[in-house]
Order: sequence, then C-alpha cells, then structure tokens
Amino acid sequence: MKFQVQIFVVSGLLMISGCSTVGRSTGAGAGIGGVVGGSIGAFADPGPDGGNRVRNVIIGSAIGAGAGAVGGYLVGKKVEASRAEGKKEGEAQTRDAASEGGDGAPKLIPAKFSVRRVPNATRGKTFVPEHFEYDIVEPAHWEIAQ
Repeated sequence: MKFQVQIFVVSGLLMISGCSTVGRSTGAGAGIGGVVGGSIGAFADPGPDGGNRVRNVIIGSAIGAGAGAVGGYLVGKKVEASRAEGKKEGEAQTRDAASEGGDGAPKLIPAKFSVRRVPNATRGKTFVPEHFEYDIVEPAHWEIAQ
C-alpha cells in the first residue's frame, strides 16, 4: 500500500514540476509541498483510534505548501536571473555570420541559385500542382577576410 502511495506522489510531482515562470514556480512549489506534507502527515502517528489522522494531514499540507511556495519562489527567481544573465552573455558573444568583421572573422557567402516555375502537370495518374523549383548553382561557403 505504501509503495502505491509513493508512486502516486512521485508521478504527481513530475506532472506539476515543468518549466514555468516565477508565479508558476511558486504555485508548483506550493502544490508539491502540500502533497508531500499531506503524505507525511498521513503516515505520522494518528494517536489512539486514528483520531488525529485528519489533523495531521491538514497540518502537514499547510506546512508543506508554505515551505514549497517559498522554495518555488526562490527557485523561480534564480532561474529567471540565470536566463537574463544567459541572454546578456549570448548577446555579447553573438556575431552576424554574414557581416564582415574587422577582426578577421569569416564571412558567409550565401548560396547562388536559379528559380523556375513549373506549371500544373499530370504524371501518369498523378496531378502535380504548379510549384517552384530551386536549383543551387553555387553552394554557400565561408570566405576568410584578409
């Protein structure tokens, strides 16, 4: 019985812990904490005749949800900060491959191609609608700036 409950709890945690914003991280943390806290409360000593089991589940859920919300908020803020940091670093390191750099960076020469329109046609029992065909005359290549 305990093994089935553990599988249920773990699968529930996996379902609600996807990529999210700070608000969703806080909500996911509260949900996960509530489930975990309620599960711990359910397995805590219920006292004589099991009279305190509901109280244990409620208290465990409340404490777990609070702790999970705080943890989710902190994790969400950290992820957001690292995303912002990554964007700043990525922008600083990004180069336009088609531009000529004064630092000897290679220049991407785009492919040369020809275009022809192919009218509607039938090939055997197959109808082929009008379309364009692109023939590559010269493939794209890199040129090192001298």
